[in-house]
Amino acid sequence: MIFVCPRPPERCGRIIRRKKLQMSAQNDRGTPRPTLTEVARVAGVSVGLASMCLTGAPGPAERTREHVREVARRLGYRPDKAASLLARSTIRRIGVVFSLRQALHAQIVEDLYRAALAQKYELLLSAATEDHPARTAAEHLLDSRCQAIILVSSRPQRDAISAAAEQVPVVLLGSSTDSSEVSSIQVNGYSGVCQAVRYLRSAGHTRIVFADAAEALGSTDRLIGYRSAMAEIGLGDLTRIVAGGETFQSGVQAASRLAREPNLPTAVIAHNDECAAGLIFGFKIRGVQVPDEVSVVGFDDSGFAWQSGLIMTTLHQDVTQIAALAVAEATRRIDSAEATTHPAQTRITPTLRIRDSSGPCPDLRLAAVSS
Repeated sequence: MIFVCPRPPERCGRIIRRKKLQMSAQNDRGTPRPTLTEVARVAGVSVGLASMCLTGAPGPAERTREHVREVARRLGYRPDKAASLLARSTIRRIGVVFSLRQALHAQIVEDLYRAALAQKYELLLSAATEDHPARTAAEHLLDSRCQAIILVSSRPQRDAISAAAEQVPVVLLGSSTDSSEVSSIQVNGYSGVCQAVRYLRSAGHTRIVFADAAEALGSTDRLIGYRSAMAEIGLGDLTRIVAGGETFQSGVQAASRLAREPNLPTAVIAHNDECAAGLIFGFKIRGVQVPDEVSVVGFDDSGFAWQSGLIMTTLHQDVTQIAALAVAEATRRIDSAEATTHPAQTRITPTLRIRDSSGPCPDLRLAAVSS
């Protein structure tokens, strides 16, 4: 693991020399010795991380640990042995960064609590919002001496991932990563959307639209899956991608645009259930019946799949399994120094749940009535 010190080594050295001179003068007057806060400031890390490095708590990268110890030694810092023993024996803490806006995240957090409790770990939460970005949320967890961080995100959070991964094990849920220092657990969006396309074709649909969420994590795999499956079933020339987003409102807007077109698609696959619920509602207020005139398929099997007036056809993610795998990977890397440099990359295949928001192509219904 490569440790990136927030301050250049030569600057750290100058700060330490100046600090030693100040402390030498202060000690002659009986002032307190160097504090943990001073060690953290000079080392360029959080107080919580500095404490974990000096008490021997599992979690921090070895190079980070060595750097903090060297700074403490050069400053002449002496930890309180009783406090160190207490901290070492009681810290079993995993942090979770998540979004308050995503219904699926709430389900994942609930199952993370259960999985962490089973491993005798405490779970600390820090929400990412517009005014409190993921990097800030992760820093707060590090200040609280979390030994690993699970990042649940539907959008890229590269700065938060890289900053946290320099200090403790990080497990990313929702997408893969090109970082060799980060574990990831994601649902196979390619496979899921392929399942949806094949199912809709078997129900007679040919005008199958994909409502894309271009900036969301996992969107690329799902889009590639749609294009590949459409080509596979001989409908490559009929592929059509529209802006669908990942929120209820963006789904309503997509449905309104599609409903005004003279040639309505017979099926729409959404990036997630929230968008799919918006599509169903948007079609309804425009007088388009689901599934009689257009079928809608979601992705996730979240709470939105049951709150749209119809029980939604969707790709089911096993959230309980995902949470258990995330906690297991976090604790594995906490407990094993070797595992820190060998993060696992896990992909889970979703399963199609056929329910009330989809059905046969309306063209087939009309043909059956005519005959």
